Amino acid sequence: MFTKYVYAKNDTIPDIDFAGSIAFTRDSRSKGIVHKLIKSCQTVHSKCHSKTTDIYMCHGLIIMDDETKHEFKNEEDRQSNSFVVAHGVFDGIRTSKRNYLKDRDVTEIVIYKPNDEVLRKLIIDNIGKSVFDVAKYRKCMNDGIVCELGKAPFSYKDMITALSRFYEIKEYHKDHITSKILYSVRRICYIVADLIKGNQILSGSGKTLRSFFCTPYAIANIKASIIMHIIGENEINHLKELDRETITDILENLLVNKKDSELYKKYWETALLRSCDRFIFSCYACDALNALSTTSTP
Repeated sequence: MFTKYVYAKNDTIPDIDFAGSIAFTRDSRSKGIVHKLIKSCQTVHSKCHSKTTDIYMCHGLIIMDDETKHEFKNEEDRQSNSFVVAHGVFDGIRTSKRNYLKDRDVTEIVIYKPNDEVLRKLIIDNIGKSVFDVAKYRKCMNDGIVCELGKAPFSYKDMITALSRFYEIKEYHKDHITSKILYSVRRICYIVADLIKGNQILSGSGKTLRSFFCTPYAIANIKASIIMHIIGENEINHLKELDRETITDILENLLVNKKDSELYKKYWETALLRSCDRFIFSCYACDALNALSTTSTP
């Protein structure tokens, strides 16, 4: 489903269109406070579950469409390993231009590019409609018009909860469906419903923007896009005519009760899709993506 690319500190990232890809920073130095905390928790958790995983994986993000690259001031900047990304940072869910290989805490960037062009374009479209785009906001301010997209808050609560509760990706399985699993299923159904309607991702009540921290934001968008890809364009066009709650109910029924449906089978057979996209650690997100990826060689 994905091709995995890994670039180290002194590498030059080739001229590949990575728009619509999910990426993670890797920090083997663990110098920053947040990096040290994440590494420590991932170390404890992996030992508790006797798992071999990459405890140095850190910040999750999604690389944006080429159309946003007007943020680059010059060609030199464009060729300097920089990306315009959508991600969860402490001041909210938004876009920014970053060269992560220049970050003092980052030793590698790991990119997972979708192999299916339809899925990749779907991810680009969903992100473009839902993320607070800093460049577009500045243009709106300069033009004296109101920006339509709000900035969702960063979820400190979810991040702290994830670090303390040690959620593991294989916790959610169709053979042991609990109220916690049903909550997770309905949560992703709400997210898919919002994206189908062309809206920003809202809370369960639909009254406020849903908050995330970095990796869950990236994983939730990838999961939702894959689910929409499985459903197909014709069914999406049908669902668009329905209200948010009805779409959510239909999707939830498919994922919980319709065992013969393609969506049910692929959802429960794929660790990435059945993962807890609210609390997932970066190391386990990468484990799930690795299972679906082939690694590109230079």
